[in-house]
Amino acid sequence: MAERNPVVNEWISKAEGDWRAMQVLHDQPGHDDAVVFHAQQCLEKYFKAALIANGEPVQKIHDLGELSRQLGALMPGWEADPSGLTRITQGGVMFRYPGMEANAEDAASAVAITNGLRQRLSGWLRTLPEVS
Repeated sequence: MAERNPVVNEWISKAEGDWRAMQVLHDQPGHDDAVVFHAQQCLEKYFKAALIANGEPVQKIHDLGELSRQLGALMPGWEADPSGLTRITQGGVMFRYPGMEANAEDAASAVAITNGLRQRLSGWLRTLPEVS
C-alpha cells in the first residue's frame, strides 16, 4: 500500500521549491531556459516522490518519460503525454548550455504540462496515509 513517509515529503518539498522558482521566472521575461529547467526538476521530483510512496527505489535518472513509465507500472490508469515529457527532459538539459535557447513557447508549454502533472501527482500524494 502506498504511503507518505518523511522521505516522500522531502521530495515533495523540493519539487514545490522548483515549482515556485518556475512560476517566478515565468512571470518575468528573459528566463525561458530556467523556466524549462525548473519544470523538469519539479516533475522529476514529483515522479520520484510517487515512486518512493509506492515502495520503489529511485534511480539517479532525469528522463521524465522513463520515470512516468515506471510509475505507470505501479499505478493503474497513470498516463502522461510522452512527447511532452521528452520535450521537457531534453529542454531541461539542452537549454542549460550554450548553443541552444528556450523561447517563450517552450517555457509556456513546459509550465502547462508541469501544472497538469503536478496537480495530479500532488493530489494523489495528499490522499495517502502519512507515516513517520
